[in-house]
Amino acid sequence: MNLETRLRLIVMASGLSRRFGSNKLLRHVNGRPMFQHILTLLRDFQSQRQDTTDVVVVSAWPEILAAASKLDFYGIKNDHNERGISESIKLGLGFEGSFPAEVAAFFTADQPFFSAQSLADFLTEAAANKDYITCVRAGDRLGNPVAFPQDLFPELAALSGDVGGKLVVQRHLDRVRYVDVPATELRDIDRESDLPEFSS
Repeated sequence: MNLETRLRLIVMASGLSRRFGSNKLLRHVNGRPMFQHILTLLRDFQSQRQDTTDVVVVSAWPEILAAASKLDFYGIKNDHNERGISESIKLGLGFEGSFPAEVAAFFTADQPFFSAQSLADFLTEAAANKDYITCVRAGDRLGNPVAFPQDLFPELAALSGDVGGKLVVQRHLDRVRYVDVPATELRDIDRESDLPEFSS
């Protein structure tokens, strides 16, 4: 991995969970709140390269911001989550961390099956190819996380409404690098019926 590439890892955890019926990120999967999974993976990764990685957690929910603070992550309160995904992107990009980021990688907090190995593979690729977009995929399906180079930050910041970075990816398909992961790891939780039997 290129240890010199400065990464900003942005967790978007502000969703309204309309299809779920309650705040899905606080529901337990494998004995802990769903959002905690990605925070734990990022904490373990950051510990390997503390001086070149910022972790930013954007959330509307005090429980998630408190958990981020305990891990010494930067927590940003999203007071306008009704504006959609683009608001979390703007807040994450606009935050002044330890250093100017060369690559911004965006994560969602509702993928409790994403593995530490896939995270390492994804961020290794993103750090090694900092002038490219890095996406995870399973077969033909693209998923989260996605990493963007610094020159595309203005396009991300210009997004509006419930529109995410996939729109920017589609504009620059010639600059995309892919990391293949198992399809099960890209499962996200949108409805109660998506929860595994072992959730609580």
